[in-house]
Amino acid sequence: MANKEESSSVKIYARVRKLMPWEPKKISAKVHDKDGVPCIVRNKTTKKTHEYMFHYVFGMEKKNQDMFPRICKPMIDKVLDGYNAVLIAYGQTGSGKTHSLIGKPLQNVKGVLPMTLEALMNAESVKKVELSCMEAYGTHVSKITVFDLFDTTGDGDERTANKLSGNVTKKEVTSMEECARFIEEAHNISHF
Repeated sequence: MANKEESSSVKIYARVRKLMPWEPKKISAKVHDKDGVPCIVRNKTTKKTHEYMFHYVFGMEKKNQDMFPRICKPMIDKVLDGYNAVLIAYGQTGSGKTHSLIGKPLQNVKGVLPMTLEALMNAESVKKVELSCMEAYGTHVSKITVFDLFDTTGDGDERTANKLSGNVTKKEVTSMEECARFIEEAHNISHF
């Protein structure tokens, strides 16, 4: 019988980012194992302890390269078998979503999105790769708007993404350089 992680089509992972130099060194959230797998985040304060369970938790010492084989590679395999897949990064501002997804290209830190696109482009069975970039943005759960980051209005510093209405814009990519350029373009137009 397959284990829980293999049999579930929806998987939820957590990443505990490292502390920034200006942040206090005291940490209330700690990663704990269950059956030898780091899958629990326990947040213990003076008043309460909260525990959160995930399929896997990447601790502070983990890098984007550690996340890729566990999260993205199985998704790529499913896509190559004809299934759809989606990776959603969720968290408060400053929690590490952009670092995990995009990386820091100027510092040669590759995110899981470029790693995934590279793997797809290098797959023999893939004849064409298209990239769409959307952003869900809102300050309240009932007021979330989805933007197509490739459908923009204006130019220069005044460019803004248009609300998604109908089909999302797709751009065919033929090289990793083109992927990087499109990702940077979308990131620059996003609300963050």
